[in-house]
Amino acid sequence: MVKSHGHKLIYMLNTCGKSEWFGRWGIESIFWDDKIHSKSGENDNSKSMKEILNHYQKDDGNFWINFADFVKYFSSLFIDVFLK
Repeated sequence: MVKSHGHKLIYMLNTCGKSEWFGRWGIESIFWDDKIHSKSGENDNSKSMKEILNHYQKDDGNFWINFADFVKYFSSLFIDVFLK
């Protein structure tokens, strides 16, 4: 989970295929392009969350979801650990 500029986002992988999340912060969400402003306002180099998280919109089964939406729409979670 990433906490950034008042947003709690979870990065997930759909291991069953290439299906994507289409809600808030989904692959086609307008939230990705909103500019985030620094609190100080000095030398304000506003960036979008897309730039901050290095997010690329592609249908690959990986997606970001807002924590509140995750809790609302998902009832189970499987965690897989990859070891080298």
